[in-house]
Amino acid sequence: MDFVGARRNMIATQVKTAAVTDPLVVSAFEAVAREAFVPTNQRPFAYMDEDLPVGKGRCAMEPAVLARLLQLADVQQGDCALVTAAGSCYSAAVLAQMTAPVVAVDSDPAVLGLARQACAAVGAAVTVVGNDPRAGCPERGPFD
Repeated sequence: MDFVGARRNMIATQVKTAAVTDPLVVSAFEAVAREAFVPTNQRPFAYMDEDLPVGKGRCAMEPAVLARLLQLADVQQGDCALVTAAGSCYSAAVLAQMTAPVVAVDSDPAVLGLARQACAAVGAAVTVVGNDPRAGCPERGPFD
């Protein structure tokens, strides 16, 4: 499968058509291979505009919704960001293209294993922490 072409198509038909105009958001989506953040059996569906299950009730959020949220968050370079209930860390990896540091918290060891592997595979500068997402990671904050 041509994942690079599928990513370009996702940006053109899902991200940009969702009124996402922030060049920082668009370039972050261009840089992150979504297929790395889903289980192998989900990779053919990686660029569909759907939440994709990654295990234990967690999912990789659908691209258009994530792009809108990031644009509305008005992320600035140099912000310190926290992603709770991070799942496979796709959202955190996209966010890490926009700012640093990014800390991702999840409580499920199996999902955290996928998250760490995926972040390493795409070179995402995300610190993945095993903790109750409701508790966050106060020792790495404060967060913007």
